Amino acid sequence: MAAISSGNATLTYNSQLVGALANVTTSCANDMIECTAINDQRKKYLAGSAGTTATAELFYDQGDVGVAAIETQSLNPTAVTLTIVYATGMTISGSAFVTGFDVTASTGDICRATANFQFTGTVTIT
Repeated sequence: MAAISSGNATLTYNSQLVGALANVTTSCANDMIECTAINDQRKKYLAGSAGTTATAELFYDQGDVGVAAIETQSLNPTAVTLTIVYATGMTISGSAFVTGFDVTASTGDICRATANFQFTGTVTIT
């Protein structure tokens, strides 16, 4: 599994720039398929399917068009284009579903939301 996290990034969801982005993390992982023969002394594996997820921590501002779009999609998810650009210039882009949208409000603190995404199909990393 490879992961990168940064507060210096931009997130565009369905062509809407999310201005309230606090932090974003992406993760790329491969399923492993065990193929050990009964007489093998060590386990053996084959690479299976790869998957990519992203988690964004947002300042919960329903006036932010990007935040509102993510929240709306969390209720009726369809795959739309998600693009993350890190300060390093690395870009991750593809179709993704919103798989979760959680809002946290604490007394005396900024209201925040955490959005979880599952990419589907081809993911471009440049």
